[in-house]
Amino acid sequence: MTLSRALSMLLAAVGLALAAAVPLRAAAPAAEAPPGAPAPAQAARDAATPAPAAPRRIDIAQQAAATATVLADARELAADDPTAAIEPRVRQLAQSVDFRLQENDRVLAQRPPLEVLQQLEGPWRSLRDSLAAWGREAARESARIDRAIGQLDELHAGWQAARPAAEMPEAAAGLLAQIDAQQAAIETLRQALDAQRARLRALQGAIAVQETRVGEAQARLRQAREDAVRQLLIRDTVPIWRADVRARAAVGFAEQAETSLQHQWQLLGGYVERRSPSFLVHGLLVALIAAALYAARHRVRRWHAEEPEIGPTALLFERPIATALVLSFLGNVWIYPDAPRLMAALLGALALIPTVIVLRCLVARELLLALYVLIAFFFVDQLRAVIAAFDLWPRLLFLAQMAAAMLLGAWIVWALAHARPDPFAERRRLFARIGAAGVGIVCGFALLANALGYVRLANLLGNGALNAGYVALILYAVFRILDGLAMIALRLPPLSLLRMVREHRPLIRHRIDQVLQLIGFPMWLLYTLRAFAVEEPVTQAFWSALGAQARLGAVRLSLGDVLAFALAVWAAILVSRLVRFVLEEDVYPRTQIAQGPAYAVSTMAHYAILLAGFLIAVATLGVDMTGFTILAGAFTVGVGFGLQNIFNNFISGLILLFERPVQVGDLIELDPASSGVVQRIGIRASIIRAANGAEIIVPNGRLISDRFVNWTLSNRRRIVDVPVAVPLATDPVRAIAALEQVARAHPQVAEAPAPHAIVTRMGPDWMGLELRAWTPELEAAPRIRSELAVQAAAALEAQGIKLR
Repeated sequence: MTLSRALSMLLAAVGLALAAAVPLRAAAPAAEAPPGAPAPAQAARDAATPAPAAPRRIDIAQQAAATATVLADARELAADDPTAAIEPRVRQLAQSVDFRLQENDRVLAQRPPLEVLQQLEGPWRSLRDSLAAWGREAARESARIDRAIGQLDELHAGWQAARPAAEMPEAAAGLLAQIDAQQAAIETLRQALDAQRARLRALQGAIAVQETRVGEAQARLRQAREDAVRQLLIRDTVPIWRADVRARAAVGFAEQAETSLQHQWQLLGGYVERRSPSFLVHGLLVALIAAALYAARHRVRRWHAEEPEIGPTALLFERPIATALVLSFLGNVWIYPDAPRLMAALLGALALIPTVIVLRCLVARELLLALYVLIAFFFVDQLRAVIAAFDLWPRLLFLAQMAAAMLLGAWIVWALAHARPDPFAERRRLFARIGAAGVGIVCGFALLANALGYVRLANLLGNGALNAGYVALILYAVFRILDGLAMIALRLPPLSLLRMVREHRPLIRHRIDQVLQLIGFPMWLLYTLRAFAVEEPVTQAFWSALGAQARLGAVRLSLGDVLAFALAVWAAILVSRLVRFVLEEDVYPRTQIAQGPAYAVSTMAHYAILLAGFLIAVATLGVDMTGFTILAGAFTVGVGFGLQNIFNNFISGLILLFERPVQVGDLIELDPASSGVVQRIGIRASIIRAANGAEIIVPNGRLISDRFVNWTLSNRRRIVDVPVAVPLATDPVRAIAALEQVARAHPQVAEAPAPHAIVTRMGPDWMGLELRAWTPELEAAPRIRSELAVQAAAALEAQGIKLR
């Protein structure tokens, strides 16, 4: 409890005590007249003079308690000055806006490329968002102060209305002093809140001024970008070979460099001061990632010795610091938002060194030279971005860079054409040759356009091609690192405890690689569109195409609805496959559930997920469910008439799954010529694999309505009969003992019930015996019968008994 609240409660208690001791009331008459006989003089005065208004009666205790509560809240609000945290940031932002406006003026005067204009627009968006957030915070605080001042005014008016009653002679002593004290406290707090509200309004005005300046800067950049797009095919400067142009390269260079770099250095200093905690966050992030990679390095070495094919990925863990730096720089957008150009250049250079170290482990040896040249290109790009406000030097650097890029593209095509044949990488090499040739051609056009004076077009083509290559390399390195981390995760608990991970680790890694590619390609494509300054028109055209509607009767469909429908169905299929995979690989083996019930559960889960996905897909189409219900009713009628056979088989399949007279894996015999193992119970029919390898398709309705033999309904044991014919003079006891001994010696014959042999038939000169033995291995029964027959013949022959 704060001190102000305690004092307020003490004042409320005093008010309650005073109100209980001397209640505030109107003065009573000095003497009472007898009933019905008022004094004449008094009656005359009452008739001559109008009665004065009675003083307002208020509950002092209630008023004091309300005042104490409001004063406590107002003191806390007055003590918490919201402008103290926002005002310094607004002043720093105003300085940053000044520097950025000056730099923008210098850059726009040089008719910069679209890439530079896009880089300039990003920080302005961040500044606008920050100002909007501060403005909303200031508006909320101002509204709170307004409400508090309104409550204080109401309390002040209430105490003012109580003054006439407190000034009367019969009022409690000290009551007027209490009212004065309450009003003084209210007035003091009101003045403090008025001052705070004035500061907030001044702060809101400053924020509005900066928002106006930021909006004007964004409008200028947007207009410059639109003008640049319209003038791409218009010559915007003179050819490079003009003598006056070459002379300008040395004029004013020192002054331009000093002015531009001074402004950029001031921007960098202000940014570092504002975002100093971000550097600590970045350092902690790198330390945590590097520590985790160090901890995993020893295990990765052991796994590498066991699985040499993971070699390139395992090498990433031998360079944990470089790998950690590459991963940490992925968060630069969030760690260092709206960074100035000089800061962005420094971060790019710092990120480049560990990226090169990582890529050396992943890029083929033939392309290492190309990697180093691209690194040099990156440094040249950062230098051109820093000196973008200069007059001619960025243009000269660009010409040299494009010439080198043409040579690099030709060299890559030649190197890949003369590399050692590799059937596994032949397709990737083909794509690399096509890409290198395309980059070389684009850079050649950019060089020619720049030399002729089409600087904007040249910068757009050349910078777009190079930036697309940079991003492709970085994404390749990042996703290979993520693939390595996934490899570690699959070999560590809790994932390593899963049976599906142990049994299907290569398949899961392949699926993870596919997901990473599915994520990485759209990222690369989006950045490439942005690099070529066509992101906005392409995305607008894409969303317009998705939103275009076509009317089919009373139903309106769009391409986006159809794609959403297809994606919902596709997602349901994927989820169903994943759920069944998890059930079959991890759940069923741990629960020891039989094959038949497990198949029933998986099938019903499959149907349920597909049905839910279909309903969601129909909902995404925007189809009226009433019409869908009518359609379902019509479908039911159609089932009753024309599709009754299909519907019968479908219901029969559900009965088979729940009643389980036959299950997947059972050996059944439909007739003497049709028998086999049940492989699948489908929606309409079941598949039975015969002993000769043929697959028999049986409608589900037949398995419900017709008679068939299930050899494995309750157990998988089967009796094996081996008939034997011996001469009539043979001692049957000795022959039976020999046969039973053969059966007991067979490892796949069950001990209970015990095998036995009996005499089945008697001929004129022969006697028929039959050896009967049970085996728990149903599928091996034919082989066991053959082995028992061969061994029985040998045993009888050893006893001197000849077979007939």
